[in-house]
Amino acid sequence: MTSKFIAGVAVMALLSLSPVLLFAQTSAELLQRGIYLQETAGDLDGAIQVYRQIVASASSQPALAEQAQFRLTQSLLQKVDFTGVVQEFQAFARKYPDQQNLVDAMGSRMRAIAEQGPTQLLGYFQGGVYHHYWTGVELRTSGGWTFQRQTTRPYGWDKVEFLDGSSKATSAVVVMMRNNLSSEAQFIPTPLAKGTFGPAFPSPPAAAPADVQAVYKASAEVFQAMKNVQLAGKGIPTSIPDALQRRLKAKLNERGDAAGFHGYAYRPESIQTRTISGQLALSAVGDYTDDKGVKISEYLTWVETEKTKTCFMVTAAASDFPDVMTRFESIVSSALIP
Repeated sequence: MTSKFIAGVAVMALLSLSPVLLFAQTSAELLQRGIYLQETAGDLDGAIQVYRQIVASASSQPALAEQAQFRLTQSLLQKVDFTGVVQEFQAFARKYPDQQNLVDAMGSRMRAIAEQGPTQLLGYFQGGVYHHYWTGVELRTSGGWTFQRQTTRPYGWDKVEFLDGSSKATSAVVVMMRNNLSSEAQFIPTPLAKGTFGPAFPSPPAAAPADVQAVYKASAEVFQAMKNVQLAGKGIPTSIPDALQRRLKAKLNERGDAAGFHGYAYRPESIQTRTISGQLALSAVGDYTDDKGVKISEYLTWVETEKTKTCFMVTAAASDFPDVMTRFESIVSSALIP
């Protein structure tokens, strides 16, 4: 048997292998190379190039493609390319909805960084529509409302504030968060360093500048707060209606204990169940007197799903409230909530 014959048989055998199998081996090797470049060599540009190659070509290998998509987002975050991060994060959440742990993990990282100022990691407002990246909640403005700003809040909540063109509303906000966060999302370590910095959170690099140190410190505090809530585990609602009733009672208790909300009480007839974007919701109107003796009214609507928690709130002087509530309802009723 000649060497040429043996070589020919080897080539034929190679060609007879499934193209998918060959591609899977190549993609797996590429993924390992990308991980090496990202985590060992510190070549983020090289890793990003490799991950993009896998994402573009690995449609027949979803397990590899989703890993590459996640690591691509992760690498862009390490590189502080926020525009790239939000693009790839949205692509990942859209293409791999079953990978909720990874979506929550990346969303938590983005929020921790956004708390220090780069709020573009939370969502965008364009053409009268606000889109929140992590929850997928969309809000539409009309009735004289315009987008003002977005900020993070404790325990995983993000806040969007609206400006009233008539200047009658004293406050108009929508807060939202992911529901049922996985433990991986709450305590996921950043890929930038190993160690401990606060409970269940890694320490910053030894030579990190002050602004990076601040990001790590704030992240550790936020994650620890989320952990405390999870570990408390008390009174967890067993259904969406129960959850909404808890929100109603919690807000009443919160307002009753806060300064400037004298005599806070709900109008009994205002407490109504409804649907928003096909989801069960609960609305109520509360009345109180502020520290200056001005009578104020507040319109509240809560929406809770298996994926998200959302609360709409608007306040105005009692004399202006009917008009403000009617116009704010246009934001509430047109919201899209997963």
